[in-house]
Amino acid sequence: MKNNANLALFGLLPKLQKLYPLLLFVAVVWLCWLLARLVWLMVAPPVAPTITPVALQPQNTTQTSSGLDIFERPQPVQPVNQPPPDVTVLGVTIANPQSLSFAILANNGRVKSYKIGETLDDTAYQLTEVYRDHIVLSQNGQTSNVAFGSAFSLDQRDATKVLNPNGAILSDNLLTNTSTNTMPMQNLPTQTQDSTNTMLDINSPSMLDNTIAALKDNPSAYLSQVGVAATGSGYLVTDGMPHDLKERLGLQTGDQVISVNGHDVGQDPNQDAQLLEQVKQSGQAQIQVQRGEQTITLRQSF
Repeated sequence: MKNNANLALFGLLPKLQKLYPLLLFVAVVWLCWLLARLVWLMVAPPVAPTITPVALQPQNTTQTSSGLDIFERPQPVQPVNQPPPDVTVLGVTIANPQSLSFAILANNGRVKSYKIGETLDDTAYQLTEVYRDHIVLSQNGQTSNVAFGSAFSLDQRDATKVLNPNGAILSDNLLTNTSTNTMPMQNLPTQTQDSTNTMLDINSPSMLDNTIAALKDNPSAYLSQVGVAATGSGYLVTDGMPHDLKERLGLQTGDQVISVNGHDVGQDPNQDAQLLEQVKQSGQAQIQVQRGEQTITLRQSF
């Protein structure tokens, strides 16, 4: 058995000898490849790849953090536009175009008419818009609505007699309740001291009633006192009206009042007195004024 195995081994040796060159070639190639790789690593070492940083989008954690708040955060208080101090709307005049409209304001105790775009005295407020029931004032881009204020008395003689004791005095709506015939200026009949004080007392409850009675009893005398002239188609504002009162009413010398609340005036003093009674009940009057070729509307609240 051993002899047979030895014989077989010796028979394979010649075949293995033929494979030696091939195995040697493979070994040499492998060694050359390893040597070349080692030399290449020494000559040109590999460069690490450059990583470009990517900016991360910021995450809004406000809602998340707000949900985790134990204590409720106070809400910011939004500023509320308040009307400017000590400003009262006494009347408005709406014209066409609107840029010609103006308002009669009592600002810090001083009464004056302001046109759109004008700045109130001693304030930074500017009159920007005029409507029938309110005006709009602006300051630094913020607006404030100011509605009609307290009632404006029809008879302002007590307020103006010190400024112009000898001049004619105009009331708020007396232009719509005067005589139908133009008569020369004349002095009023002599009255008792108590009657005169009652007529001049703005705060008197019977002031308006006395005014209506005076228009019915002696319209020409009252017309002379208020400084207007009847033209048959209305009431003409004369120079006898005090300047301060003209500003308060928004009237000018030469203006002619032609209607009140849609009713023509200047034809019958009794009808005009009745119209004044209606104004007293409603608390408002819409007066149409002819100014040159332009008709403007003046709205007053009482």
